[in-house]
Amino acid sequence: TSLDVFGASGFLSLLLNPAWVVDPSFWLSYSAVFGLVFASHFAKIPESEIPLLNPEKSRAPWKEKLRAAAITSLGAGLMTLPFSIFYFGEFSLSG
Repeated sequence: TSLDVFGASGFLSLLLNPAWVVDPSFWLSYSAVFGLVFASHFAKIPESEIPLLNPEKSRAPWKEKLRAAAITSLGAGLMTLPFSIFYFGEFSLSG
């Protein structure tokens, strides 16, 4: 599944460069991708229908595309929120 690939990629990234464990870009990137994947699973959106991950292949009606975009964007934003506050002392409401 996509969560297995996500976990393996994080593990291999840190295996290749353990210093990334304290790098804000590593945490922000991986938390955003985790938020996208988790939100899509939570909302039962097929990965092929996530507009942010696969814009050219999405065949869903516009309401479903809007719903999928909103849910996955919210998921990514919520997952990066704690890291943004920790590393930068603030967060952005606009993305």
